[in-house]
Amino acid sequence: MEQRIVLGDREIAYRDLGPRSGLAVLLLHGGGFDLRIWEHCAAALATRQRVVSLDLPGHGHSTGPAVHGAAEGARLVDALRVQLGVERWIFLGHSMGGAIGQQYTRSFPKRVTALGLISTAPHFGLDPAVVDQWRGSGLDYSPERLAAIVGPRAGAELRQRVLALRDRMTPEGVRGDLDLCASWDGRAHAFDYALPVLLVSTPNDLPVLQSATRDWSEKLPTAECVWIHDAGHMMLVEQPEATTAAISAWVDRVIADGATA
Repeated sequence: MEQRIVLGDREIAYRDLGPRSGLAVLLLHGGGFDLRIWEHCAAALATRQRVVSLDLPGHGHSTGPAVHGAAEGARLVDALRVQLGVERWIFLGHSMGGAIGQQYTRSFPKRVTALGLISTAPHFGLDPAVVDQWRGSGLDYSPERLAAIVGPRAGAELRQRVLALRDRMTPEGVRGDLDLCASWDGRAHAFDYALPVLLVSTPNDLPVLQSATRDWSEKLPTAECVWIHDAGHMMLVEQPEATTAAISAWVDRVIADGATA
C-alpha cells in the first residue's frame, strides 16, 4: 500500500515494506516510470529487509515541482530518509534513478552502505536535438522509443505493459526527467567508489549503458556484474525473476559481509 509524506512543497508517494530492523533498501525508478517497475523486486526483498520505493514528483502519485537535476533528486531522497528514520540505505537505482544514486553516494556518503547501478551510466551522452524533440513530444512515446528500451523479442503484450507503466506521468515530470538526464555528468567521479557496487545490464541494453557497465566492471574492484538475457533496458519488467534474483543475492552478500544499520 502506498503512503504519502509532505517534503517541502512536494507530496511524495512511497511504499515502505518489510521489517524495521537491519539495513534498509532504497529502490529508485528511472525516467518516465514510477515505483511500480520495482514491484516484483520489492516484494521479494521485503521478506527479510526493509524496502522503500518512491515516486519522484510528476511520476506515479507524487505531486509538486519536478526534479530537474541529480543533486536535487539526491536531496529529495535524503529528506525522505530523514523523515522515515533510516540511518543508511542500500541504494539501488534504475537508469535515471542510478544517476541520482551516484550523486547521492557522493553527496551523502555516510548514508550509503552499498550502491546498485541498474542499466545506468555516469553520463548519458544525449544529443541536444533529440532531447528537444522528446521534450516537444510531451507525454507521447513513439514506437521507436519503446523499441529502444525493450528486448528484440518483446511481444505486443509486453510492450503494452511497459507503456502502461507510463500512465501516471505528468508533462512537467517528463521535462524534469529530460533536463536531469541531459545535464547528468558524473564522469569525474565515476570510479571513486570504495563501497560494494552491483552492476546490472543486458546485451540488448542501450549501447552507452552497456559500455558504462563494462567500464565499471573492469575498473571497480568492489563491483559485481550481472548480465540479464532476453531483455532490454526494462529488464525489471521484462525479466523480473532473473533481475530480482541477481539483486536479492547481492543484497544478501552485502548483509552477510558485515554491513550493519
